[in-house]
Amino acid sequence: MSPIFEIETAQSDTAFQFKRGLAFLFFFGPVNPAQADGCLPILKGKSDRAWLSFGLFNLVLYTTSRKNEHSLIAWANKYGVRWEKWELSGTEIKDDFHSKASSAKPNDLLQSLVQF
Repeated sequence: MSPIFEIETAQSDTAFQFKRGLAFLFFFGPVNPAQADGCLPILKGKSDRAWLSFGLFNLVLYTTSRKNEHSLIAWANKYGVRWEKWELSGTEIKDDFHSKASSAKPNDLLQSLVQF
């Protein structure tokens, strides 16, 4: 387990709560923390949140918007960032999806932390 740290956004002034109904929890990585803010403008909904961790999939994003879901995947694909998406109903995981397998070697993945 890795600690997780919330990225301060306009939405982070209130305590996080999972919303009822459809939502998406994304894990992106590895992402250079200094470059993680590239996707933050996508998070416009009042429930949207972002966190960083020390893990390999170190950028965690939550959204309740189907439009944001598509925009986040497009952002990750544009920059070659691997991702995993959990489709939620409230706090229950209904389905999971992930980016295509990468042929990148471990050093290539670590190098992506300094690129963008």
